[in-house]
Amino acid sequence: MTAPAPGWYQDPAGTGASRWWDGVSWTGHVHPPAAQSPGAWPAEAAPRSFLRSNPLSLAVLAVAVGYFALFSFAHVVIAGLLPVLLAARAVRAKEPLAHGAAVLAGGTLLFAVYELVVR
Repeated sequence: MTAPAPGWYQDPAGTGASRWWDGVSWTGHVHPPAAQSPGAWPAEAAPRSFLRSNPLSLAVLAVAVGYFALFSFAHVVIAGLLPVLLAARAVRAKEPLAHGAAVLAGGTLLFAVYELVVR
């Protein structure tokens, strides 16, 4: 069995650096890990799309629009808790639009209660 040829290899100590193999043993010569270019995103930190980062918040918007459309066209009021529950899950999931979705869900619920009680 032959040893690998001399050259730069991944440091066996697990530092992420490269270490020189002289053909017989590891030397003290080390190169630090390659730096990423300033504009590059690491694969695990790549930004997610708007839709993928706010699915529950956008569901709140869709349900609220559906409720208001139903009231506008059919004069039917739904005092459902679905938007509130979706908004609560969005807040727990720390979605960027979660707090806006919570305000919209609360407004939808207050509107429905107002329409059912006052009219």
